[in-house]
Amino acid sequence: MIDYTEYLYVPKERLGALIGEEGSVKRLIEQKTGVKISVESETGAVDVQRNKADPIAHLKAKEAVQAIAVGFNFKQAMKLLHEDMVLVVVDISEFTKNVTRQVARIIGEHGKAKKRLEQITFTNIAVSGKEVGIIGLSDDARLAKHAVEMLARGIDHKNVYRFIENEARI
Repeated sequence: MIDYTEYLYVPKERLGALIGEEGSVKRLIEQKTGVKISVESETGAVDVQRNKADPIAHLKAKEAVQAIAVGFNFKQAMKLLHEDMVLVVVDISEFTKNVTRQVARIIGEHGKAKKRLEQITFTNIAVSGKEVGIIGLSDDARLAKHAVEMLARGIDHKNVYRFIENEARI
């Protein structure tokens, strides 16, 4: 019996990552959470049906699907099935008209800025289009979100790192 259905959109280029080889990723999320996931490959529409899953498991399954949609790999997205992990998505277009430039600043040369943010905040960060996804513990993800927003507003990297390192010590 379907209890509740949540509809999501996954970009077509990310559907393969959500489904996995022979449906392995989708099936594993379903098994671990008790939900039923239906994927419409033509449109990218994804239904996450609660069935008998508890509401928290349903939320975690939805977050895992969203994480894959925003660019995380399967292993990173599966971290969200742990109760204490959260997903935060930042839309860079809310902070600037020049999304491409600010996304490049967040990634940095050869990915160095993104890696440094991940190390300082103990999170995983994925960048896809105009969105930046963050997976981590709640406080860590909040701190990483703040750093991403600062970079999107054009604040110098060194000032962002200093701020984040100071906040992390508190």
